[in-house]
Amino acid sequence: MKTNKKAPPAPAITALPGRAGEEIAPTSLPALLATVIDDYLRWVGLWHRTQFYGQPLPAAAEPPASFARWRTALEAQQLAPQPIVARVLEDQQKLHELARTALARHGGHPGGPPLADYQEIIGTYEALMRQLRRVERASNLAASGIDPLTGLRTRDGLRDELERELERLRRGGEPFCLAIADIDHFKAVNDHYGHDGGDRVLEATAARIGQAIRTFDDAYRLGGEEFLLCLKRTRLEDAFGVLNRLRLGMEASPIPLPGGGTVTVTSSFGLVEAGPASEIDDLLVAADKALYRAKEAGRNRIEIAG
Repeated sequence: MKTNKKAPPAPAITALPGRAGEEIAPTSLPALLATVIDDYLRWVGLWHRTQFYGQPLPAAAEPPASFARWRTALEAQQLAPQPIVARVLEDQQKLHELARTALARHGGHPGGPPLADYQEIIGTYEALMRQLRRVERASNLAASGIDPLTGLRTRDGLRDELERELERLRRGGEPFCLAIADIDHFKAVNDHYGHDGGDRVLEATAARIGQAIRTFDDAYRLGGEEFLLCLKRTRLEDAFGVLNRLRLGMEASPIPLPGGGTVTVTSSFGLVEAGPASEIDDLLVAADKALYRAKEAGRNRIEIAG
């Protein structure tokens, strides 16, 4: 990672609430989240009444039970590590640590906690509610097959679309190519600039991908910092040219960060051309192996499967 903002060098990166025991249906997540939001709207009122007018009751500082059920559901579907969810968990933990401390020290006192402490608690609560609302909006968008952060398509429907493209090729259509792109040192970006900086890099990368491909090509966010490009009616040599222009454009274009300054990132690519005898799984594996070779060879490069 090259950066235009003074900072220590980034480390090298070599690699990508139902009750416990209950089976959580995917459709239950939005309902659980709606309950969490409603419960937190009630929780802040309870905390205020206990903090300023009641006796110190430590339970008033504890999170609603619905949050634990929602988190368990997320973990069951392997969604908890996503950055947007990680931020919710960080804000939620901080909020209740602050609330417990305030109740232990100043609970039931008419004057309440010092103003600075109170403002920190309320600020953290408001940040948590913003993130919960953001997750709610993202869930609604995800149901539509569109990644809420990048605006690219998600994995939903990816296989069906690739199978259709393969069938067109087998019926005598033109060849197509698949490429997996991975942002180099992305974990270092997140670690150094925070999740907001990481999100900005993902948004900018997706925008550049959208500009690099044609309107009838497809681009998907596979998850994290990985993207899949389907370059239709394109042979290997031409696909390589498209990816190389994209690669050079990223290398030459610093990305403005939310807090000021810029960061320059690069990407590595694994490229494969489909043939009439190809299978989708084999193509994806081949592209992924080529991407791994690009990473091993120093990153910021394109490797062709084969």
